[in-house]
This record gives sequence, structure tokens and C-alpha cells, in this order.
Amino acid sequence: MDTLNEPMVVYNEDGTVWVCYYDQKIEITDRFEDGVCHVKLSHGTETLYMTVKYQDGWNTNSHKYQYPAP
Repeated sequence: MDTLNEPMVVYNEDGTVWVCYYDQKIEITDRFEDGVCHVKLSHGTETLYMTVKYQDGWNTNSHKYQYPAP
């Protein structure tokens, strides 16, 4: 899990929520508003906009934030 080229959301037993992407591990636990969190991810010249719906999926887009599919 040291280098993931696609973002992944990890829910830990201690209640923390993390996004893992390439060599980055970003805690997003306190970023949720109404069950949704937006995270801007960068790797080199690539930028991804990630929308995470708490325990209900996520979506990435290279241009804008989008809500995950229900």
C-alpha cells in the first residue's frame, strides 16, 4: 500500500478515515460535512478532485468535484 496510483479510502477501527494515494496518506476524519468530504489530490502534474461519501463510496474526477453514485 506504499504506492497506490488510484485513490483509496480506508476506515480504521479507531474511527479515523484516510485517503491513500501514491505515497500520500491523508487523514480526512474531520473534513466531513453532512456526510460528504472533498479532497484535492496531487501527484506530479496530475490533479484529482475526490468526493467521499462517508462509508458509502467515493468518486474522482480530473476537472471537478462530483458526488458518488448512490
